[in-house]
Amino acid sequence: MTKPNSFLYCLPVDTENQSLLLLRSFFATIVNHALAAYLGVVVADFLTPETLKWVLIISFVAMAGWVLIPDKLDDDEAISNRGPFVASFIAFFYC
Repeated sequence: MTKPNSFLYCLPVDTENQSLLLLRSFFATIVNHALAAYLGVVVADFLTPETLKWVLIISFVAMAGWVLIPDKLDDDEAISNRGPFVASFIAFFYC
């Protein structure tokens, strides 16, 4: 079996710069969380606590309802008999 060369299957990782990749990922995560926290504070300043509570309740209920809707398969797609373990194994060790 050959390893897929498509970008859609795996992101190529340069083994010489793995520490640089780790630092970039760490920095991007810190910046992302800082911006999300700042945006949360800004939004919370404009909303009353009661309004903020109801906005959060409605958004969580909407998300829960959306998660309960199953995905629809296209006509040409087949369901694999492999489980999530195999998918994780391929994603982490094969790519």
